[in-house]
Amino acid sequence: MHGRILYYNDMTGTGTIANLHRRVFEFTKQSWHDRRSLPEREMFVDFRLDEHGKVTDCKESSFKQLKKSYPISENDFWATADDQKLEERSNEAKEALILQGIHTLDPAKPLPLTLPMDRCFDLFFSEELEMLTRYEELFANESSYRFVDYAKLKPFLQKAKAHLLSLDPSIGYEPFLEAEQDIRKLEALLEGMDWVFRLESRALFEEMFLKHQIVYLQAKRRFSLELERVSQLEARAKKIPFDLETLKKRAASVSDPKMRISYEEKMAHLAKESEACQRELALRQKSAELLGVQMERFEKANFEELMEAYNFGEQKEKVRFYLRRILDYLGYVLDYTIWEHASTSKNIASSFYNQGIQGGFNAFSFLRYYLKPLDKSRLSLQDKELYRYLCEYEAKETIKFLVVSEDAEFAMMLKRRLLGAQKDVLVYAFSRGVDSMPYIKSVSVHAAFVDMEIRSIKIEEWLEFFEQHTPSPDAKIFCWVLGFGDAREELLKTHRCLTLKKSLGEEKLAKMLECLLPTLKKG
Repeated sequence: MHGRILYYNDMTGTGTIANLHRRVFEFTKQSWHDRRSLPEREMFVDFRLDEHGKVTDCKESSFKQLKKSYPISENDFWATADDQKLEERSNEAKEALILQGIHTLDPAKPLPLTLPMDRCFDLFFSEELEMLTRYEELFANESSYRFVDYAKLKPFLQKAKAHLLSLDPSIGYEPFLEAEQDIRKLEALLEGMDWVFRLESRALFEEMFLKHQIVYLQAKRRFSLELERVSQLEARAKKIPFDLETLKKRAASVSDPKMRISYEEKMAHLAKESEACQRELALRQKSAELLGVQMERFEKANFEELMEAYNFGEQKEKVRFYLRRILDYLGYVLDYTIWEHASTSKNIASSFYNQGIQGGFNAFSFLRYYLKPLDKSRLSLQDKELYRYLCEYEAKETIKFLVVSEDAEFAMMLKRRLLGAQKDVLVYAFSRGVDSMPYIKSVSVHAAFVDMEIRSIKIEEWLEFFEQHTPSPDAKIFCWVLGFGDAREELLKTHRCLTLKKSLGEEKLAKMLECLLPTLKKG
């Protein structure tokens, strides 16, 4: 049955459909069986009902796609019961268009284009190009946006989101719906692109270009009819001499003059038919020959233009590249949304950050958690790729902090603030200064927060060690102080330290971090 969606709620997964007679049916996301699209208001759909009148199978109608290639309208959609009938009606409309000019076609004239190459390309990739147009700002100012490798990060994005919603159900699905809807659409488009890349060049040429060339299709149909008629005429031309010979024998064997005259008239008629048959056969053969030449020229010229002059291989690769780029951007958007809602959730603050986790609540932390217990020297090829990607992303995008303090409460508060101030942050926290020293050698941190009152090592020794071993000359050292004399102030100046009082409170600390993070270099 055909209908149009009147209403759909993404959060509840419920909606309504109206058919031609304005009868309304309710449906749920469980009855939606279309991987290429999600239900949305005003969408044309094809659906089925069970014996109780409930929607059991619903998907987007093929009407949107069919009308790009066939002369059909919304009236045709409503006049047909389902997509199968609509496709039949579409084929009938196209067939009528082809037959309309089939007999007026001049076989001697070159075949004109019905649609130019670029228009055929736009039709073939209409959904893909529509998506690219929606995100054209992304490509105009790409340096202003952030990206992740969605293909690699996908399972960890799903885990992060599922964990977030299980820990804090109040967040709900709504913040993720827009990005996830486009992600699902892009995944379906890219799956379709994989099919395009698997197509043999000639099949792709026919699917993308020739099916839109009405004059060419008229010539092809005329060519087929001419060959069929030639076959009939050749068969008749072969049979006429036998029929003549038979009539001659019969005429010679009869004594009745009237019968002989009848046979002679039949032989004269066959002789004329033979002449007419030969004339028509010659015309049909010539017509078929000319049509064959024109079609061959048309196909050859346009196939070469598609593959060489129009550079179709590069064009379709560009489309696929940009679709993947949008997917990588939306992967970052989804990851940022997860982190953003987690950073303001009290449920997450009271559970997730209290664990020995170095990163914020995002997909990369779940990726680290997955890779942590694995022997890095014996990783599978897939895990090697994940580990390599994680290392590259951290080197390029992540800001790393070192926290050294025996004040566990204050250290945890600072860690939460750091992880909640920006998505791509790592915090290495230690209660003893001595324990932090191996990390200073192995990890390039952007800023260190060290308590002046650490006891496992003298603060002077720790500061000197940090300056000697940290690769970044721009790394800032923030020393937490409760109050100290002039001598300690001079010490801080010699080690390019900035002071941070524990008494300043969380709100002031948060504002300070907002000012600090943009000044820190990445990598």
